[in-house]
Amino acid sequence: MQDPIFIVGAPGSGTSLVAGVIHYCGAPSGAVVKPTPEVRQFLYNGTSRNPKGFFENLDLIDKLYHFMAKKEGWPHRKLLNDNIEGFLKDEFGKAGDPWSMKFLGMLNTDMDNEGTGWPLWKKYFPKAKWVIVQRPLEDIFSSVKGMSGPKRHKLWAMDAMHQIGLIKQQPDMECYEIWPFSAIKNPQLIPFKELISNLGLEWNNEAVLDFVDPSLCHHDIGAHAETATEKVSLAL
Repeated sequence: MQDPIFIVGAPGSGTSLVAGVIHYCGAPSGAVVKPTPEVRQFLYNGTSRNPKGFFENLDLIDKLYHFMAKKEGWPHRKLLNDNIEGFLKDEFGKAGDPWSMKFLGMLNTDMDNEGTGWPLWKKYFPKAKWVIVQRPLEDIFSSVKGMSGPKRHKLWAMDAMHQIGLIKQQPDMECYEIWPFSAIKNPQLIPFKELISNLGLEWNNEAVLDFVDPSLCHHDIGAHAETATEKVSLAL
């Protein structure tokens, strides 16, 4: 099975937007998690958010996590499917097809302390491509005001920034950064096109234009970064 594309970033950084573009350009996430009324109430105090989907396949995450946990010898974790190649083939199609997975939990310090953060995923998917979604911290803080537990989300965002710094220091990880709230201001969406090209995917103009809607971006679109997408320097 082709190695995955992992999408990570702080909450409110635009990971759903980036994951959606990647999904529609040929690396599906397997499911589009819609913001149900229950999710809206729990996370966002009932407000409408991400109406086009979160692109976070919770079933996929759960199955892969249990697979890795079993391999790690954690007896309290039940192995759901020992044939991970077979599961991925059923989820995404024939072997060799690209696939993607957005999981903000990879940057959660609590999960990292439990051994389930990004180092575990790196261990089992050493050739994965990592898309790091960036946004100025002050803009993220403004964005999470509408979420339930905004203080908790602010702490999570700061933890995520720290974890991103650690990822960028890894010499053996293929990482790409994108600043989606800068990229979306480009009329031709050039930064997104560059990202898709770097990931070895094909740009699907019709699907992306149908999906991307700047009016749905929560709070003001900040301007940051000299270039909105760049290959991360792997020099230590």
